[in-house]
Amino acid sequence: MMNTTCYLKRIGIETVTTLDEVLLKKLHRQHVRSIPFENLDIAWKRPISLDPEAIFTKIIHEKRGGFCYELNSLFCWLLQELGFRSYLISCSIMTDEGSFGPLFDHMAIIVEMEDLWLLDVGYGDLFIEPLLLTNPNPQKDQFKTYQLVEENENYTLSESKDGVNFQTRYTFKTIPRKIADFDDQCYWKQYSPDSYFVKNRVCTLPHSNGRTTLFNDKLIQRRDREREEIIIDSASQYDSMLQRYFGIDRSRSR
Repeated sequence: MMNTTCYLKRIGIETVTTLDEVLLKKLHRQHVRSIPFENLDIAWKRPISLDPEAIFTKIIHEKRGGFCYELNSLFCWLLQELGFRSYLISCSIMTDEGSFGPLFDHMAIIVEMEDLWLLDVGYGDLFIEPLLLTNPNPQKDQFKTYQLVEENENYTLSESKDGVNFQTRYTFKTIPRKIADFDDQCYWKQYSPDSYFVKNRVCTLPHSNGRTTLFNDKLIQRRDREREEIIIDSASQYDSMLQRYFGIDRSRSR
């Protein structure tokens, strides 16, 4: 069962009022700054469930993070409970080889208001506030600039650090999907030796002037234009950093 009060408290929001663009942006911004993107259960050999109740318990009660299928499905559920017209969509991520991944490779959210909005709190390092789907012009976010281009009902999301040179992140159609549609890809990402999430352990969270990331054996901190890396040399040090920077206590997790 969804407990909106607990959920909103988890992301630092006490009350919600008018269901408008201002609230939508606040919810998205607070979510990505409060709940980390992480795939730790894969490294810890704990199966990831797409059951909504299990995701709610993990992320809200146990104060964990998750990856796209968990974070975006849970956030979409919250938006629906608050009264937003929202639904899940399938995205295909651009690979390093320059091709797109399969259907259901990634999950994002569409919200229908006077205009359509793209939301994504589960990519790892992407926009902080929702993007206006009907705006073909570059949209400047906190750290980067994004652009959505539509052709034959297919949208492509691109990202730029300097506002000039753009790199494609993923492509999608605005077709509503069910969470069960993502089961096979969720399983593959957990268990295939070719999966990025099997090969790498990541936990990341943006803040007001940068981002903190645990990536494999490194702690990476970005503040404005500065970048610092610390090598982690023990499991206890890693667990300590999880607690310090992300509020994740491994001993209290499932």
